[in-house]
Amino acid sequence: MLYGSFIDGRACPVTESGAGCGRNYGATHISVWPLARALDPAVPVLFPAVTPSMEYRRPTAGRLTAVIGGIVAAALLLIVLVPLLLHRCRDSRDNENAPKERTDPVTLVFTDIESSTALWAECPEAMPDAVATHHRLIRSLIAKYRCYEVKTIGDSFMIACKSVFAAVQLVRELQQVFLQHDWGTSVIDDAYHRFEEDHAEEDEEYVPPTARLDAAVYRQYWNGLRVRVGVHTGLCDIRHDEVTKGYDYYGGTSNMAARTESVGNGGQVLLTRAAYMALSTAEREQVEVTALGAVALRGVPKPVEMYQLDAVPGRTFAALRLDRDIPDLDDGSAFESSEDASIYSARTGTAQAVVSVLTVTYGTLAARQRLRALMSLCDRWNVRLPRRPSVVQDEEYCRLVIDRLAVKISNVMEQKAQLGIDQNMSFTLSVTGLGAHGSASGTWGRSGEQFNASRFREAASQSNSVELHTFTADEPHFLTDDSTVTVRARRFS
Repeated sequence: MLYGSFIDGRACPVTESGAGCGRNYGATHISVWPLARALDPAVPVLFPAVTPSMEYRRPTAGRLTAVIGGIVAAALLLIVLVPLLLHRCRDSRDNENAPKERTDPVTLVFTDIESSTALWAECPEAMPDAVATHHRLIRSLIAKYRCYEVKTIGDSFMIACKSVFAAVQLVRELQQVFLQHDWGTSVIDDAYHRFEEDHAEEDEEYVPPTARLDAAVYRQYWNGLRVRVGVHTGLCDIRHDEVTKGYDYYGGTSNMAARTESVGNGGQVLLTRAAYMALSTAEREQVEVTALGAVALRGVPKPVEMYQLDAVPGRTFAALRLDRDIPDLDDGSAFESSEDASIYSARTGTAQAVVSVLTVTYGTLAARQRLRALMSLCDRWNVRLPRRPSVVQDEEYCRLVIDRLAVKISNVMEQKAQLGIDQNMSFTLSVTGLGAHGSASGTWGRSGEQFNASRFREAASQSNSVELHTFTADEPHFLTDDSTVTVRARRFS
């Protein structure tokens, strides 16, 4: 007898698919055996006996091992990817804010520290930190107003802006931020006072604009480094540099912006008429300017109408420096040309003496080690490294770096001589490393014409250190044999 299908104990209609049978899952032809038949040995066996293989498994077994393996694999992947990403980021620039459309006007900003070479000569202890602060403050403003740092050379910035109003806001706040910043010293202000008084002694018609102000009045308008700024707006020849991975801007607009900056005074912001008129009426109402009239710039056939942005109302300035001349920027390297063109002078006069000292001193190091030491010295002196073509070897590149350092150092020395702040300058440069000790030293007079270099080895045969005395009554300096370079400059008292 056969039974099925069933739902809740009741039979249901049988279909081919067994649909509708929810309790026995569609089973049909169910045969119900009495217990007697099930136990009757005479009934043939329908299926052989089966012993199921019982195996216990823990569901979470192996999960910890898999997690650990995944973490290790991810860590190895990061170890490989992070250096690659860092290398890629180092060789790339953030060009998001760079003006790229050739048909859109670009506003270019040039900045420069007033009397920077004289300041390096007058207060060399304060200038490294001051210039580093100068760079940090300007770069924070570039980021704030979404502008683009094209390049720097020494203490000068070239900035490109898509919006002329953003550029004006940037340079206005630049002057205000520099005024409000705590420079931690008054030596820079004191130096500017001396420069103005010296100028007044040389030129009877010159009236110092700040040196004779009352101290309380002075603090309202001046503080720390003085930066002059030039702003111009126009179309540019925009190029992407495959070496720097950044954008650069050429043509008449960059030349005009650079010339505008060059004639200004420290703390002064000059706008060309093109830049000022590029502002909307509403934007011009938000800025205060003083019309300076038409200004004759060198290299420009017609006078250029200028406006002074009154970033700090009440500041007074000397007359524009119309005798200034700068090279054209069209060749793409002229922003550096004032320094690069002077490299030739590293073969004559004071600079030649500096080249001799640096060459003898650092010559005791291997080329790669020497280059690292020179790069550190460039950073300290705020000297931009020259571009390095791929075919130039370390030895040749070291010579290029030494030449550029010599230009900066010799300029500072000559400036000190002109200012008469030193009767005699003494430099001691020392290097230890590779088991041998060497020293080169030289003394320059005010004219910087005389120099004698000497070198010695095994200065301390019984010790691993060398004791070097400066030319003044100063404490000796001990150099351990750690392959580092120490440069000391001392002034005769």
